[in-house]
Amino acid sequence: MQPLLDYASIIVASAGCILALKSDMSTGKIPNGLTNNMLAASLILALFRAFSGDAAFLYLYVLNFVSGFLIGFIFWHIQAWSGGDAKIFWALASLIPAYPAALGEIFRIQQPYYSQYVFAITILFNLVLILLLRFLILGILKFLKEGRIRELLHLLSSPLLYVLSSTLIGTGLAAITGINALVYISLPTIILLSYVERRSYKRFFVSCMLMIVIGFIASNGASFSSFSSLILAQKQALVMAVLLSAYAAGSRIPFTKTVEIKDLKTGMAVAEEVCVENGSLTRRDVNPSLLYPILSFFSARPEYVIRPSPIGLTENDIRALQKREKDLKGILKINQSFILMPYITAALFMSFYADFLWLLLS
Repeated sequence: MQPLLDYASIIVASAGCILALKSDMSTGKIPNGLTNNMLAASLILALFRAFSGDAAFLYLYVLNFVSGFLIGFIFWHIQAWSGGDAKIFWALASLIPAYPAALGEIFRIQQPYYSQYVFAITILFNLVLILLLRFLILGILKFLKEGRIRELLHLLSSPLLYVLSSTLIGTGLAAITGINALVYISLPTIILLSYVERRSYKRFFVSCMLMIVIGFIASNGASFSSFSSLILAQKQALVMAVLLSAYAAGSRIPFTKTVEIKDLKTGMAVAEEVCVENGSLTRRDVNPSLLYPILSFFSARPEYVIRPSPIGLTENDIRALQKREKDLKGILKINQSFILMPYITAALFMSFYADFLWLLLS
């Protein structure tokens, strides 16, 4: 009975994704009726499992139902996903709470422990890898096409400097103190460097060089062999550092376009913030990045006319911009959105085979 229910969940999830993809590509919307039916099907399949003798599966279902909703809500709230994408992810998490045992017997690929409790994490990690590759490739092609070689070198050099400086700091401190956990200081260091780079690339470069020097000084407190073995032993932290720094650099790619204020429509995603500082109007570019909501939380809060928000432009926002149309020279930058459903669908099918991020880290 369980293999049949596994296949039923896989078929419903796959068919739902394909239908959502078709609708999103043709109309730009994912019907609520589709996601609601997928959620209803997930409940029916969970009850079938419970009545077939697997009562504990209901606890797993509730865990994934709640987790899928929370993950989707968070990414919707920080303007990374649309409401339809978030609901599809919620439905997928509910339909396939754990990695299907039937697929495990076919592929015989070792799965991460979390995939047996919240399979949606595997889908999310595979999605992150696909999007990271997309941003970097499109960014490189965009800069080459526009002849912006200097900015391309900036983009490609940033991950190297992130990883080198942060790894030397973390590993050097771990080597000199004997506390291996200090290797993971590289991850918050990358977030700090991302903030510095947003303000000034020159300041970011100087900060990286300073951290490299400090890291080398700290590493002298231990032998070269122990320093090298510590790096190799903590390869998971290094892979995480590479991925995080590559995303931090890739998120600087300006996939934006300029729209006249008179042509603005509700729901458009703003790519800049407009505020009043010291009595004058100031505008700053804000590239699409998951780090923006985190970094802006610690920034000073001026009087905003408009800033990026999860729901995009509202009618009140447009009216406020129209009042200052002359000061803004009649134009505003918005993000060039892309359809996420093809990548969610690809991540789902990849996840049926393996969690590729986990394979990199293991």
